[in-house]
Amino acid sequence: MLARFPHEHKAWLWQWHTIPNGDPSEALAPGLQLTGVMLMPPVHTPRAFRELRIDAEKTIHFHALVPLTTDEMQLKLEHGAEALLPGFDKHGITELLAADRSSSLRRSAAWFNFWRKG
Repeated sequence: MLARFPHEHKAWLWQWHTIPNGDPSEALAPGLQLTGVMLMPPVHTPRAFRELRIDAEKTIHFHALVPLTTDEMQLKLEHGAEALLPGFDKHGITELLAADRSSSLRRSAAWFNFWRKG
């Protein structure tokens, strides 16, 4: 889906972009709460592996895909990626897949409500 996205939608993908799994978004796989992804800088690779310079005019950038729950995606769309990062840091959410993880927001309802009121 992501490989076709730029071609089908005449758009580009970059870090912090979110892509839902369909419209309306559905679970990425049966039984999961994860319904979309966000492109982020990879945490588990050295900085040197984040780009590959082909020549003076072409560089390939590598991004991590971090699966999101519906409420995480909604918070990101309303308040930006920076609203998600404290919860991701607190709960150790990175590009390493934890298919059974719950929302980083449900575990910190007071923090979520703070952003929702803003």
